[in-house]
Amino acid sequence: MRRTRKLALEYRMWHEHRAPEGTGLDPADVHRRMGSLRKGLLGPVAAASALRDAAVIVDAEAAACVETIKRIDTEYGTVFRRVAYVSGEYLAPYEHLLVARDGLARSRRLAPQLRSLAGRYERRAQRRPSAFGAFRRPHVATLKEAGDTKRLLRALGHKDDEICGRAATALSDLHVTEAVEPLLAILDGRRPGGGEPSKKVRGSVVAALTAFHEPRVADALLRYAYEHADDYDDFGALSGLVQMGDARALEPLAAHLPGGNLPNYAVRLLADLGDPRAIPILRDFIGELERRRPPEGASLRLRDLDLKAARTALARLDPEHHPPQDDNRAEP
Repeated sequence: MRRTRKLALEYRMWHEHRAPEGTGLDPADVHRRMGSLRKGLLGPVAAASALRDAAVIVDAEAAACVETIKRIDTEYGTVFRRVAYVSGEYLAPYEHLLVARDGLARSRRLAPQLRSLAGRYERRAQRRPSAFGAFRRPHVATLKEAGDTKRLLRALGHKDDEICGRAATALSDLHVTEAVEPLLAILDGRRPGGGEPSKKVRGSVVAALTAFHEPRVADALLRYAYEHADDYDDFGALSGLVQMGDARALEPLAAHLPGGNLPNYAVRLLADLGDPRAIPILRDFIGELERRRPPEGASLRLRDLDLKAARTALARLDPEHHPPQDDNRAEP
């Protein structure tokens, strides 16, 4: 894992803003996947694919460096070989030449290392994931890739919050219905491995449960939203209810508007919910915001952002409502 982190970091450092042509790959996507690899979020098959695609990007960058070196040598090579010191109008192309040479050397060294590591991950993908226990951490991405739901369910009880949260996400992505019961237990404060779940684990579980559109899940999310409204930990549950189209999210969302927490986000969720009962609620909120006269500065800008979001949300619900023309700037 140490070698993986080192190579992934080196790739992201030197190739973050490079976009060589002719590879048929999206450099931004490869960069994102290499970041996930560095964090240990990819299974062996996905890791090997990311590494091989990264090697293709590096090879393309090496080819670009070769072309740059040839071009500069054709134009300035005679001068560079004749003088002892480069200065004046020749300094910039000479520095460009040095950068291209350095990039070429780095790319020729990095590409074989990426392919070698990809081969290791491909061989690892052929093996069954190793067992884990008290002294061995499960690699959730590998278990997810292998579809090993039994071990993923066991990983929910791991004492490490990060592993528990990743297992919840993986079970949600795989839509494992057997995970609903232990996930609901965690939401109620009963962790499978014992102890009370942390806020981080609860957040991962709430996000995972939104994939299961079941009445018992909706009831649990609504209860969680009400129980955690005061500690600002309810928006994940409310967002899940909105995704399910559960109209019961209307009331707790409306409570976030006048003087509540994150009204900007609450009005967007109200618009996503699509319940016409939110129209008078949004109109009242807009009227309250328009009557405010905050002093110049941050308070005024914050009021204007909330007002813009509320008017946009109302326009989505009420076709007859049209935001003022001077308020039609891009969303922040």
